[in-house]
Amino acid sequence: MTVTLRPAGPADLDAITEVMLACWRESYATVLPERAIATMTPELVERLWTRALTGTAPGAAIVAVSEAGAVLGVTRYELGPDHGGIVQSLYVSPRAQRLGIGARLLSAAVAGLRDLDAPRFHLWVFADNAPSIAFYQRQGWVLDGTSRVQAGFDVEELRLEYAGSDPDPGRSSALRRTASDIVASGPDAPAGVSIGLRTAGGEFTAVTGNRSLGDTAEPMTLSTHHDLASITKILATTTALIALVSAAHVHLDDPVARYLPGFTGDGKETVTIRQLLTHRGGLWEWQPLYLNGRTGETAIRYVEQLPLRYRPDTARHYSDLGFILLGRVIAAITGVRLDEAVKHLVTKPLGLDATGYRTATSPAIADIAVSAPGDVTEQRMVATGVPYPVLESDARFGGWRSRPIAGEVNDGNAFHAFGGVSGHAGLFSTLGDLLDYAWALAHYRDHDSLWNPRVVETFLTDGPDAEQALGFRRYRFTADGKTTTMYGHPGFVGCVVGFSPDAGVALALCSNRLARTDNPVPNDELWSLARTAANTQLTGLDPKARR
Repeated sequence: MTVTLRPAGPADLDAITEVMLACWRESYATVLPERAIATMTPELVERLWTRALTGTAPGAAIVAVSEAGAVLGVTRYELGPDHGGIVQSLYVSPRAQRLGIGARLLSAAVAGLRDLDAPRFHLWVFADNAPSIAFYQRQGWVLDGTSRVQAGFDVEELRLEYAGSDPDPGRSSALRRTASDIVASGPDAPAGVSIGLRTAGGEFTAVTGNRSLGDTAEPMTLSTHHDLASITKILATTTALIALVSAAHVHLDDPVARYLPGFTGDGKETVTIRQLLTHRGGLWEWQPLYLNGRTGETAIRYVEQLPLRYRPDTARHYSDLGFILLGRVIAAITGVRLDEAVKHLVTKPLGLDATGYRTATSPAIADIAVSAPGDVTEQRMVATGVPYPVLESDARFGGWRSRPIAGEVNDGNAFHAFGGVSGHAGLFSTLGDLLDYAWALAHYRDHDSLWNPRVVETFLTDGPDAEQALGFRRYRFTADGKTTTMYGHPGFVGCVVGFSPDAGVALALCSNRLARTDNPVPNDELWSLARTAANTQLTGLDPKARR
């Protein structure tokens, strides 16, 4: 679905009234008492919006409309008596929620208030509306401790201030500087960047730049959906295996062939689940499985039948193919497709509502980042055999994408061979969900209903390779002079996530580093900058607030 924003006018009155009433009657039904909902009559809504659309106070109303012209959402903002900015209204039709429309409208309201030179911004939300409070917090708004009860509604409301206008210059300042510096660093910089840091003392976020390019470039927001690429290896595959090992449905030293009988010959019978998780199974790093028309089962059979490239457990060789097989192991154990297994074992229990695989039948999302201008990277890899030799000299493939990629997985094997669902790539998510995931792992002992904490500790234990645990990469993380281990993973498109149980910290960076260059900034460099910014941010916090 293509959604555009435009100024609202008197002709939109009926449609805006319909959207607002639907929100009150449907979305608010579980958070407000019936008597409060009953006060919002069609006549009252029309009077409120007639004044808003014809008034002369500094401010504006903006609507989000579909390709067919239907109003899907609306926001209204204005200057208050003290010249501070107020977001007076933000409504998205219940039938158009979870498409990123609310985040786009809110970003437009903030931009409009900045144009009015408002020194700070605030808004009000009903105290019992926990989903809305969480949404605003993900967009960089913070509760400031102020509440009110308006006559006629008799329901408590809480005030949120926008952190980007926070008079405390230290709040999120290190993250904002880093995000801005990355985007402004040159023609090969990502088009947009968001960074999030969560500690017991609060959540700090920053976002800048664009999620898309060209004349219709759209700003990146904290709710922009991103292609996670290889972060799928930990968020989906590794975490699902943590749950399955915890339930004794699989053991780390089980041979892979126990679950995938086709994975035999050439010594493959000895390769274990543990060795695939540590990239020590001896498999090829990568092959273009989609060549010569292979998809689905034929692509899996090709992986299973490939000779090993290395002797197992002699060295770490990072392998997409190993995690493709681990995804199939999960499907074999659970008896359902990998995407359903991940939903059941990971995303639903952790409340990651914005995280999931995207297939040809997935609904469109408005706020989603462009990952790349097409299949140019893999096309070059197949043509040159760099960095990995391509085993088929008679390779044929006519499905290269030459258009900007948004809303479908960038990875060629995940898209062309597996329809968007694989153990090595395919997940999409938001900065907020990445922080939720990392926060849960940073506090894994608090989630013993989801996994056995001792199993998590096994997955995080040092292995033979300093940079690699079971599934998770290992990084040095320094905060206030103390160095700990941060576990996480990068994704080729430009996102990275990490967590530190010792520091009680969750950190995530999202970018579209491939969107406008053939020479992108390396993920390791982006992640190093994010960890340094987090260190700077944490140094200014009360040490008691970090855990």
